[in-house]
Amino acid sequence: MPDPPLGHHSREPDLPYSCGVSSRLARISLWVLVACTSSTPSVTAPLPLPDDAERVASLLPPGADRCIAARPGLVPARHRSLLAPIAGANSIAWNNEAAIVAYAEAQQGSHRVASRILIKFADNEAGLRYLRDDAPLVIATEASDECESPWACWKVREVEGLVRLDFGTWDADTQGVRGRCAAMLRTNPRAYEVRHSFDSGALVADPMGAGRVPFEVVLDPLEQGVERRAHIGRQRGVSDDELILIGEVLRNEDELAAAYRNREQLRADGIHRNAGYLWEDLELARD
Repeated sequence: MPDPPLGHHSREPDLPYSCGVSSRLARISLWVLVACTSSTPSVTAPLPLPDDAERVASLLPPGADRCIAARPGLVPARHRSLLAPIAGANSIAWNNEAAIVAYAEAQQGSHRVASRILIKFADNEAGLRYLRDDAPLVIATEASDECESPWACWKVREVEGLVRLDFGTWDADTQGVRGRCAAMLRTNPRAYEVRHSFDSGALVADPMGAGRVPFEVVLDPLEQGVERRAHIGRQRGVSDDELILIGEVLRNEDELAAAYRNREQLRADGIHRNAGYLWEDLELARD
């Protein structure tokens, strides 16, 4: 049927009862009728796909006591190197020349008996050249070279499009913290770096593992700097005094030196620390 001319007011027919409203009481258009008589199913938004850092972190081996994962590519290039003193990743992660997109590391043993680093470079060939020529690491010069001992140098190889560095002899008999850093990246999508460990203060730990607590750190962007959030979790059997002592052992005063804001609270679930850093202060601290 053609549209009525402008200025012509057509009369809508009486509509039957719909959604409990009589047509004698209200005139409704067809689109309202449809909305009223039909229900719109709720749609659940799909989970975001894992980013490069999360995918790399998910490939870390089992048996780690500590994991670290970073997104150097999110940090403005002019500020990247400033994160090295307050971050847990190896300094190569924050080197502009390295052009690292995603970084993940697993460590084993109280004094890094073994370590494995997985790196996604913007360009693997350029990244390998940086590692062998300029990185502050002792690198096996050829893929076939063996170090004099597992702790004498880092062995480098390409695996699944990533560059893998191995130090020491890895023991994969236990599950360790595998998967924890990938999960932290998923729940902190803007984080520059996440860390997780199951540590203890040497003064209160015993051979059976008493006094061991989960320790997590997240580096998040601020408008003019970076925020460091740390949580030392409370475990059953660990008293307030022991937790505070462990917190002191795990404290890094160098990390707090440049902070313009530093807060600490003892709560039911553990110790929460929050420190804020300005890029300009980190630059002054470096110089």
